[in-house]
Amino acid sequence: MVLRREPSTDTATTTIVITEMQCIAHMNIVTEELRFKVPVFLLLLCYFLVIFYLSLELPSEPRLVPMLIVVPAIVLTVVRIVTLLFPDLFGKYAETFDMSKFAEDVDTGIKESFASPSETAVIVGWFLLYLALIYLFGFIASTIAFSFMFLYVQADQSLLRSGISAVTTGVAIYLVFIVLINVRPLNPVFPIFPA
Repeated sequence: MVLRREPSTDTATTTIVITEMQCIAHMNIVTEELRFKVPVFLLLLCYFLVIFYLSLELPSEPRLVPMLIVVPAIVLTVVRIVTLLFPDLFGKYAETFDMSKFAEDVDTGIKESFASPSETAVIVGWFLLYLALIYLFGFIASTIAFSFMFLYVQADQSLLRSGISAVTTGVAIYLVFIVLINVRPLNPVFPIFPA
């Protein structure tokens, strides 16, 4: 069924017709995108849930690595599925979870600028410091200390904001991995928190 409209001198009617056509075309694109993306993300979620389930059978120390990967992956996949199915739920933040735009931004950023050797040395230094802290003081204490130092020194955040972010990160990691999932990290050289 094809609808025809007679040409009108009224510009409001013409504008409405164009807007209706654009909306219909946009809805078709969104529907096709959802038909492909939602099943892919659902399969990905099933894959992560299977890995999570199989990881529960492991002893606590070997369970750490799969859980560090799978738990955030499950959370991010669920968020992406929800943003695909209910884009109005997040409003203007729905585009934040669109990884295709993120990939374009990363690709553009890589093409536009490279880190200088001194910036690269600083990044490697921070990474090595974090590894040394984990070895000496354990994962949770090191994460709190490293988060605070990085935010205060490198990101120029205030003492209060750095402290709140560091403690919140440490508490969240403790609750998720130690209490909820029962993963025991390796013993540090100088234990601050008992395992």
